[in-house]
This record gives sequence, C-alpha cells and structure tokens, in this order.
Amino acid sequence: MRIGFSLALTQPRGSGGAPPPPPPPNAVVKGWTDAAYFDAGAAGPVFGPGKSIAVALRREAPAGASDVLWGVQTAGGTPGWSLWTDGTWKVSRNGFPIDTLVSSEDAPGTLVTLAITWVAADGSLRFSRNGAAVGSVAGSAVYAPPDGTSVHDLGRWVTAGFPADAFAVAALSAWDGELSDAQLQAVHGTGYDTLHPAGAPTRLLHWHAGRDWDGAAPTSTSGGSSPVTYTVVGAPTREVI
Repeated sequence: MRIGFSLALTQPRGSGGAPPPPPPPNAVVKGWTDAAYFDAGAAGPVFGPGKSIAVALRREAPAGASDVLWGVQTAGGTPGWSLWTDGTWKVSRNGFPIDTLVSSEDAPGTLVTLAITWVAADGSLRFSRNGAAVGSVAGSAVYAPPDGTSVHDLGRWVTAGFPADAFAVAALSAWDGELSDAQLQAVHGTGYDTLHPAGAPTRLLHWHAGRDWDGAAPTSTSGGSSPVTYTVVGAPTREVI
C-alpha cells in the first residue's frame, strides 16, 4: 500500500482562492510649505527611550534653511521630538538637538532611508542610512514625551519658517521598542517604503504615500497597530513613481 499526499493541498489560499492584492504604487508626497502639510493634532508616536523611527524620503532640491520633516512637539519643542536637518540629520528632544552627523546633502532625486533607535540604557541614538554600518552618538537624558499640548505634523515644524520643502516623503514608521543593529540596517532596501524587519518590535505607525493617500482625499490614515489620521492642510502633492 502506498501513502502519499499532494503539496498543492497544503498551499495557503486567499479568500475564495483569489490572488493577493497588488502592492501599492511607489509614490512620494511633496510640496511642503508652512501652509501645505499633514496634521494629526496631538496624536502620534512617542519617540523616546526604547523606541525607534524610520523615514524613506527623496531629496528634491539643494539644501537650504532648516527642514523639519516630522515630529510631535509644542511650538517651543518641549515636550516632544522632531526629525530635521540643516545639512546633517538631527533629532530634537525637548528642544535639545542631537546631531547624528549623517549628511543630508544628497543630490536631488536621491532616495534615502534613515532608521534611528533611541537606546534606553544610555540615552544614545543609533542609526543606519541606506543600510550602512550603524553609527552612534551620545544623547540627552532630558526628555518629556508628547502630551495633549503637542502637535503632530509631517512636512513642517509646528511653527512657521521650517517646512521640509527640499524633500519628498515616501514612508514613515515608528516602533514600540528598540531595533537591533541588524534590524536598523534591514530597514533599507525596500525602495519607497520602510521595511519591518523580522523579529522587530510592534510597529505602531506605518504611513506609505502610495497606499495611504490618493493625492486628493482630505485625510490620510496610516497603517500600524496605533494608526494615525492626518488632515491634509493646503495643497501638498502626490507623485507616483
């Protein structure tokens, strides 16, 4: 007597045997100004000790004045955090800037993925740009997380004068834990996305320009275990790549 089985019977199937949906298009959102940005009120990820964030973005123009890309903070920067650049990437925590020393002086059209972990044990920042070897800089122990007075914006600082007009944003991620060095490097390599590496902690927020906004809707809701809904202010634009 022969006993056998068919591998075909063990393959996973989608609902009703339908093929999986196509991946979202690669896209970026750009045209950030003081009057054109995404706003989520006080809702947003707490990037503090033991947390991680990542961005995928494209340089649009030569570097100019300070560009604030993303953050959850008050007008004075306390409490809260922001990711910005004035030639090198910096994280401000309670208004105190931590310089990663990673250049943001890329040629226009260059895609960059930057992943950062705030180490709880010593307050340092660990980071990888486009999958490169992990760097580290000393941090600051002074920090108060965003609260109900903080404003969560993408594409500008909470007050006027520092829009991220030199960049187009493809994706954002925030994790409820520290990414390992290998995971920081693995975030790179997904084109216009930010990868969720194997074994990574819970991803609280994952916003993807090609999936989460059609370029016309008045709101854009992220993925992740704690999704955020951005209100579209003014007229930023979406470009499918």
